[in-house]
Amino acid sequence: MIICKNLSKAFFGHRVRKEKNARQVQIVLNSFSYTFEDSGFYLLFGESGSGKTTFLNILGGFLDFDGGEVVWDGRSFKGRVMHPTEKPFDYITQEPFFVDFLSVKDNMHLISDDDDEILRVLDRFGLKETADQLPTVLSGGEKQRLAIVRTLLSGKKVIFLDEPTAALDEKNKTAVFQMLSQLSDSILIICSSHDAAAKEYAKEIIPFTKIKEKIDGYPTGPFKIRKKSEKEEKRTKAAKKNPDPFLKKWFYSEKRARKAGLLFFVFLFLASCLCFLADTPENKLDSSIEYMYGINAMEVITNKPWKDIVPEEKGIRAVVLSYNGSCPDGTERPSFDGAMVPEVGYDLFLNVIPFEKKVFKLSDRLLYGTYFTEENQVILSKEMALSMNRDNPEKLLGEYITKNIYGQGAVRLEIVGVFDTFDSAERMYLNTVGVAVTTDVWYNPEYNEDLCFVNSKLTECYEEDETFYQGRRNPQRTYYIYFDSYRAMKNYYTKHCAELTAHDGVRVSYDGVNGLKDLFVNFVCVLLPLCLFVTLFSTLFYTALKKIEFQYNNRFVAVFEQAGYSKKRVIRHFIFLNILELIKILLASEILAFALTFAINKINEQLVFINFQIFTYSIYPILAFNVLVILMAFLTVTLLFRKVKVSSYYEILMSSRDLI
Repeated sequence: MIICKNLSKAFFGHRVRKEKNARQVQIVLNSFSYTFEDSGFYLLFGESGSGKTTFLNILGGFLDFDGGEVVWDGRSFKGRVMHPTEKPFDYITQEPFFVDFLSVKDNMHLISDDDDEILRVLDRFGLKETADQLPTVLSGGEKQRLAIVRTLLSGKKVIFLDEPTAALDEKNKTAVFQMLSQLSDSILIICSSHDAAAKEYAKEIIPFTKIKEKIDGYPTGPFKIRKKSEKEEKRTKAAKKNPDPFLKKWFYSEKRARKAGLLFFVFLFLASCLCFLADTPENKLDSSIEYMYGINAMEVITNKPWKDIVPEEKGIRAVVLSYNGSCPDGTERPSFDGAMVPEVGYDLFLNVIPFEKKVFKLSDRLLYGTYFTEENQVILSKEMALSMNRDNPEKLLGEYITKNIYGQGAVRLEIVGVFDTFDSAERMYLNTVGVAVTTDVWYNPEYNEDLCFVNSKLTECYEEDETFYQGRRNPQRTYYIYFDSYRAMKNYYTKHCAELTAHDGVRVSYDGVNGLKDLFVNFVCVLLPLCLFVTLFSTLFYTALKKIEFQYNNRFVAVFEQAGYSKKRVIRHFIFLNILELIKILLASEILAFALTFAINKINEQLVFINFQIFTYSIYPILAFNVLVILMAFLTVTLLFRKVKVSSYYEILMSSRDLI
């Protein structure tokens, strides 16, 4: 029950010239008294400006009043009606609003979780077929009915309606008033209208007339209105239901939102590619060596057997004793009378590669034939094979060539295969394993007309032969230790560096690639700032678009508030979901960027149009990039969105209503 006793309300006008501290005052309510029962349809009838809206706003607690008293369910209010946070009434205007990006049914889900009840009430008001439609496609009459449905689902026992049929045709007016009349048996309905058609449906008609009297010299001192108590000011805790399932639909509700997300995706995709292209110089160099050149062996020069100086580990695939680097040349081989012999009767150069096919990275580059299966076999380079049989080099398979090998004399070697022409990256690999092949950019195939390969079993017999190694006083032997990968080799060298270098010279043979490091340093200096700029620009751009969109479409927050959600919590969750959306776009762009750059790397490895690994992937720069984007997203979204003023449901009602 609502009891109004001698309510008075006046609005100030312009100052009266005669009295400095006085103003002209328009009286709107003058000693208005009335008692509203717990149910019934009460019609506030009168012309515009007669005080109907003012009276509803006073009951709603939006306006203070100058005199009198309002008693609501036994609670007495003077000066202003102070409602709890959960207001006991609903306020419906001639233009009710909903969450535009949620369907009719989802809008009702903000109020109730009972699907059967929602559909039953929608069906009762002829709106069941609109359950899956958006509110924007509903007619004015359907929106009014939907607002009533929302009120019924909320369980509110009091409804205020301010000109609810002002924008409706006769048919819809009649339908709305009939529904209100039926509902008035169980709830209290106070409706303001100047439409005479509403009279036949009302239980009580309360006439309102415009008071033409104006008073000059009305005092301008401030009204003493009771402040809300601490208990009343304290907001309710978070809503019972999580708003996230509803708020998520914001990001997929409009084409413009998807376009903005797509544009941000493109920018982040480019930034991710730049991040992969820049990378750290060390990792870029390591990746180029491993994937572009496939280097997996290091050279060890020592005067002792390899087992005495090389710690064995699982990563070591093979140890090959080099013939070229160990065989004594003619200048250090004395004759019987002590004189130096300028020439020897054996070949000084014989390229030795691992016997095991899986160890040698270029074993699949055979143009004809097969890899080694026995000790006394040889594989020719394509250039050597063409020099021996230009018309049909494949016929050389199964034939023999003779090599004069130190300590073994003339050895017949069976030709079992022919390697295809090596590209620049493959020639770099061969150089690191002791194969004498040119790596010059202006590569001349004729240089390799005598290039052939024997396997490591042929040199195993020299392991214990001290006369084989170069140098009389300090014989030097050269080994090539093959690993599973370059990184395994690097880790091994780093781990055993002190132990290896304690013996005679040890070095990792990829000097020809080290010149790329300066280039990679330049990459970081140029591309990393560009990557940061693109990331910052795209994040600010996308967030600004979302902020503008939110700024002009944030009335949905008021609908959540009306449904019982905390406005602060809704905004906080909305900001969080925006950040989460940015992270999703970031991850999607990185996945695509990784797939595309990986494919480009594979193509480059096959065609070698750039002599290094173009895109490389290091966990630390990628992690730093992701953290930076997320941090920028958090700061920009939080700062920009918190500057947007979001009006409450009742503030929007007030701003769209007449003052009187």
